[in-house]
Amino acid sequence: MRPLAQGGVNARLKYWGQWLVNTVGFDGYRLDFVRGYQEDFITDWIIYMPRKNGNVQRYVVGEYFSSNKARLKAWVQALATRGADADVFDFPLKYTLNAMANGTSSSFDMRTLNHAGLVRDNTGNNLSGLDVNTFVENHDTGKDHNQWIFKDWQMAYAYILFAEGRPTVFYPHFYGVTQQGDGGFTTTAPASLRNDITNLINYRRTFLDGDMVVNSETGNPYPIENTANVYVARRRDNSSEYQKKGGMLVLNNHETDTKCLWVDNAPAGSGYTNWYGERWLRDLTGRMPDAEIATDGRVQVCAPPRSYAVYVPFSVVPSRSARRTARPAGLSASLTPAPSAATTRPRRMIASRRTSSFRTAQSSPRAVTSCGRTPTRARTTSIRATA
Repeated sequence: MRPLAQGGVNARLKYWGQWLVNTVGFDGYRLDFVRGYQEDFITDWIIYMPRKNGNVQRYVVGEYFSSNKARLKAWVQALATRGADADVFDFPLKYTLNAMANGTSSSFDMRTLNHAGLVRDNTGNNLSGLDVNTFVENHDTGKDHNQWIFKDWQMAYAYILFAEGRPTVFYPHFYGVTQQGDGGFTTTAPASLRNDITNLINYRRTFLDGDMVVNSETGNPYPIENTANVYVARRRDNSSEYQKKGGMLVLNNHETDTKCLWVDNAPAGSGYTNWYGERWLRDLTGRMPDAEIATDGRVQVCAPPRSYAVYVPFSVVPSRSARRTARPAGLSASLTPAPSAATTRPRRMIASRRTSSFRTAQSSPRAVTSCGRTPTRARTTSIRATA
């Protein structure tokens, strides 16, 4: 037996962790049930693991199964003060997404998303997106049917694959595997969800970076009553380093109606670039018409019922010509002009009959960081330590 494998449980777990990297080829770790053992032990174990090139610590995420934001933040910070970097699963966000996807336009107010989860928290328990692993389902919640999302999965994935955080895709959702739960309960995501996830990952890689602002909260939304059904958020651009222009997400939880909202594309005080110079935004999903940005920065964006749209500036989408004034059938009633401080002249939503030539990804998704970067393909393992 090798010297490192001799001794007590601590030494053997360190040997096993190194073996997973050096022999099997794992790139990171998922630590199980971290609320059940000491932060000192976890830190010591993480520090002992093989480093990556450049003396960089390998990715570590801890399963702290709790919706208590203060406890989750305290665990991340406890490791950081001891010299180890570990993410935590965002269970509070998971349960908010459950309420949105499983609920109705009557039972769930979309304004609940404004400060949902750990990254957007405004009660003093927020964490950086680089410290948070967001998810729609994982093996911890996938075992119990009362924890599941069982409909409208695409809305939840649109949120986590757009927003800050390190999003995780649940294998059964992507590959259409039927979930088996307690009491004989089952659920299967539709085959279309794989296309949604693949495209959303591609949008993230190509366009999104930096922090996020909620336009339907701070962007003078109009009509204000629509914010109960429509959520609008924008990711910051990073054109200097990654040539990413950012994007705007629109989520609509109404059952039957396409819903729209007028917002400031760059809310006052946000420091975001005003997209007026772009003049036009295009929905990458192809379901919504192109949106014209008014001189005061106002823009009307829409999403189909129980679905989403992702708008980006025309300049980053090929074929920016061919603007036509015809509107898609069924949208005319929703596309209403909004008054603004700068002008009361109506602005039109212009539909383009040309489909975007932006190509969607055909390959399986890889892990994506909160900055939109795609790291090398990583495999993770789970560890539970015993005293």
